[in-house]
Amino acid sequence: MKISFVGAMSFGALACAVPGAAGCASGDATQPAEPAAAAITETQALAAGYLPTPAGLMHPDCVRRVEGDAVDAEGAQPCTHAAVQPLDDPWPRQHGWVATSWATFTDTLPTYVHAKFTVPAAPSETSGQVLFFFPSLAPQSHPPIIQPVLQWGASAAGGGNYWAIASWYVSAGLSAQYSTLERVAPGDTIDGIIAGSNCGSGACTSWTITATDVNSGVSSKLTTTGGKYAYKDVQGAVMEVYDTTACSQYPSNAGITFSSIEVRSGSTTLSPSWTTHLWDEDPSCGVTIDVSGGSTHTISF
Repeated sequence: MKISFVGAMSFGALACAVPGAAGCASGDATQPAEPAAAAITETQALAAGYLPTPAGLMHPDCVRRVEGDAVDAEGAQPCTHAAVQPLDDPWPRQHGWVATSWATFTDTLPTYVHAKFTVPAAPSETSGQVLFFFPSLAPQSHPPIIQPVLQWGASAAGGGNYWAIASWYVSAGLSAQYSTLERVAPGDTIDGIIAGSNCGSGACTSWTITATDVNSGVSSKLTTTGGKYAYKDVQGAVMEVYDTTACSQYPSNAGITFSSIEVRSGSTTLSPSWTTHLWDEDPSCGVTIDVSGGSTHTISF
């Protein structure tokens, strides 16, 4: 699959590659700069044992689980292992974002994002691929991302040939924290919520990210300071893949729908102007994303 990889090297690189993303030329002076590790290629990273996360390949030392409902107090230092720079690797690529819906707010701080999505059928072929589906929030010109995630396959959080949920925070220092991975079943409805608290005009001091299986009641929650960034880029629906070489490695029911998408600032419901972004595939699996429903976004393949 030929995909423009959005790896551990820079979620911010994706933000600045998206047409209309604000703040990318000069950055946001209100947010702290963090040191960047030296870059290695995707091939070198895989050989060194880097593992998939829903924000790129990362060294296992840079990824940790936050137990239960414990608060990640932002104690993790920036990762000292090299970040991934895949641009020198040969095509085709089989890692990265495939499709996303996107909205950017410049004068308003989103403090709440909600989406429901149904767990798809299992892929008809399992060959070590990892699939991620999620809504998310990110600053406009920095790598952090917060996200309730549905996962197929074995990532840095664990897993296998089954669907599971966890909540993630990937810092600007390219370290990652996640909540306990919980197994879910095809057909179940996942309720994903990103909620900020103690929010002022510039940022929220705390974020709670929750992924809940409405059918089984299983939930996985992460609370983090989120680096105290201003999260103004909203992704209503994202599909990210690793090690996919055939369309049969996608869910066999050929799509996933995110519904009841809601973005709020405090108690005010916002009206995002959604755009869509697709990355090249080879072979083509016909991936599309439809946001014409407003609060319903469908990724088809």
